[in-house]
Amino acid sequence: MRILDTMVLIASLDSEHAFHKRAMHHLRLASSENVYVPSAAVLEMDLELKSHGFSSEERREASTSLLGYVGAEKILPLSFEVLAEATALESVSGYFDALIASTARLNGASVVSKDTAFTEMGVKIEW
Repeated sequence: MRILDTMVLIASLDSEHAFHKRAMHHLRLASSENVYVPSAAVLEMDLELKSHGFSSEERREASTSLLGYVGAEKILPLSFEVLAEATALESVSGYFDALIASTARLNGASVVSKDTAFTEMGVKIEW
């Protein structure tokens, strides 16, 4: 199992992003393979867009465009178990990275990301 980091979602939305092409490759795999998106990444993506001045309509369009690749059945839930695991990892990286890493650890998954902080949290990364 692989889970997508927020950077994959963000890069897939911007055709000028340096990682756009590779991000789209991984996003396309979510519809047919053992690839999932943690709910923490969905929330972090929206908060990133909002903090960079995206309007409600632009954020809605971004989410809607990703629905074509990642249906509800491919979103891994945020749970108390994920939160409890993340508290031990948060000091290594940020809050959302810890949530994504704990989701990966609890599901025996690797994270699709270029962020090496995940390896420091005991999670294999792929790109």
